[in-house]
Amino acid sequence: MSPDAAEPHVGGRLYDAGFRQGTILRPSALKFVYSVPAPGGGGIETKERPVRAKERLVVASQDCDILAKPEKEPYVELLICKEEKPERCARLVGGHSSRWFLLDADKHLVAQAFQRIHIKKEALKQLESEGWSLGGETLERFARWLARRYIRPAFPDEFVEAYQGPVDGAFEKIPTEVLEHFSRVVTEIRVSKSSAQGPPYGLEFLVLTVSENLSEEEAEAVDLVQDGMEAALSASPLVDSAQFSFRIPEETSIAEYFASDPIYLEHLTYQGEEQLRGAEPPPQA
Repeated sequence: MSPDAAEPHVGGRLYDAGFRQGTILRPSALKFVYSVPAPGGGGIETKERPVRAKERLVVASQDCDILAKPEKEPYVELLICKEEKPERCARLVGGHSSRWFLLDADKHLVAQAFQRIHIKKEALKQLESEGWSLGGETLERFARWLARRYIRPAFPDEFVEAYQGPVDGAFEKIPTEVLEHFSRVVTEIRVSKSSAQGPPYGLEFLVLTVSENLSEEEAEAVDLVQDGMEAALSASPLVDSAQFSFRIPEETSIAEYFASDPIYLEHLTYQGEEQLRGAEPPPQA
């Protein structure tokens, strides 16, 4: 075999250089490109904005896609990341939003699912790494978060209306420090598919926690959140009852898991729209 034949292709070279899913990169000269209606309704035009100096990028592509030959997977997908306020980050711990993901609590660095950049593999190596990557449980949650954006349940509008306002209102009243403890131990809140029979609705929530052995602060935070949700839901004329079951993943059967769908805390879908609080508008040129 000749030396040239033994040379790994660009995907292999990127992988060998440390490019992985979850790698944090500096922005360089990249631009976020998007399409908008042309003035006067005359077709579509393309706009762009540069990735700002304070922003960062995180690799969203899976490792196997990075390793794939460029004729099969020519691009690597990146998400734009920005620094957010600490109180906003507290609501993002644990991946409870499908639009934002908290990459690092200390740096307050948040990935934005709706701002994506595709870069040719041959150009990716020109980007400079920040020197750190997601790993362990955080990387696993990041991968699940990327998938969740495309598998959100399509509940009837009236069913979502039954709990959307009460749940949003309850979480807005919870202190930041309580949310931090809650979000670190609760990995998912799911609602039973059978709950969609109504109105009025009998809501059944499945709350998945990382461990049975919670600290006093963590257990108190979970109780406070449950009390707040129950109080808010009981005031809804569309809700007949609300029950909460707490499980660790190891105790949750596959049947029980798939008989429910995840709900998110900041952006419950209603009438085809994401109900966002404090969200920025799409970037303008």
